[in-house]
Amino acid sequence: EADLVYQTGVANVWVQRDQPHDLGRIQRSIDRFSDVTYPRLVETFGSEWSPGVDGDLRLNILHTTEMGNNVAGY
Repeated sequence: EADLVYQTGVANVWVQRDQPHDLGRIQRSIDRFSDVTYPRLVETFGSEWSPGVDGDLRLNILHTTEMGNNVAGY
């Protein structure tokens, strides 16, 4: 299980329920992603389907230890 800990106009951030986290660091990282990184990605590669299959306009980012060390995605 995961909890929604932060949300911007671009992303929902989920953290595994028993996973310790620094909310301030998450907020700063996702704010930068939303304001700087994501617009550059869209400018370069184009936008993903929006809304997604779940009907949400935002990307979902999950912080978890349950998927192994070599899993990442965009």
